[in-house]
Amino acid sequence: MRLSLLLLISAGALHGTQSASTPFQDATAAYAAGKFEQAAAGFESMLAPHGASAAVHLNLAHAYYRMSAEPNAATTRFGRAIHHYQLASRLAPRDGEIHRALQAARARVHGQAPRPAPAQVILGHFTLNEWTLAASLAVTGWSLLLALCRLWRDAQRVWIARLRPWLPVLGVAGLVLVTATLLAWREQSWIQRGVAVHDTQVFKRPLAPQDVPDQVPHADMDALRDGIEVTVLEERDGGWLRVRFADGMNKRAGWVRNTVGAGDEAAPHILLLPR
Repeated sequence: MRLSLLLLISAGALHGTQSASTPFQDATAAYAAGKFEQAAAGFESMLAPHGASAAVHLNLAHAYYRMSAEPNAATTRFGRAIHHYQLASRLAPRDGEIHRALQAARARVHGQAPRPAPAQVILGHFTLNEWTLAASLAVTGWSLLLALCRLWRDAQRVWIARLRPWLPVLGVAGLVLVTATLLAWREQSWIQRGVAVHDTQVFKRPLAPQDVPDQVPHADMDALRDGIEVTVLEERDGGWLRVRFADGMNKRAGWVRNTVGAGDEAAPHILLLPR
């Protein structure tokens, strides 16, 4: 009788623990069990309107990557994996796991992971908020030191004499950090970047094929593939985007229509990073 009661109490406690599990734990458990679609759906449900944590984006990207890497995968999700790796990297730019996973996904798309420009590596090493904070501290420190030196410029004080040589140092540091902050803002908030999540046709002009005479060259032979990252050069009405991208060793540019379907069921060809 006592044993039965203990078993019931243990079962009730276990049931209470299971029912109290968080959506993140449920999605993580589904991932561990190899149920990658279920895991992706679980992590997707945690994407708040104003963003999610780096951990959610990273695990969602892992789920999409594993779905795509399955031998019998019907469709690939490398583009969605890369998109969420990038979002995770913005939130945790110095996380080595995120960087390695992003490069692995890029390698699956291109055959060899493309090397980012040195400026992108340097500017992406810190978040925009971190660059702004560092620049603000340097400029504030220089301003306060300048004020102190001017206030007591005629005073024969040892500490003032020791601080004066730091004026040009803080001034140069402030100038460099302000410039880096502006460049980081341009890189992360002004330049519009994205990644293709569907194979989509690339056109020479922002017109539907039926609007172009048959004898006029219009569509490129090679489509924009899932996982190819793009830089948006121009936007037009109707969802048209002029994009520049590298497909393997080839660098191309053209127009794509960034919608699949119509109405409420419309889905993007290209997932754009928030600015």
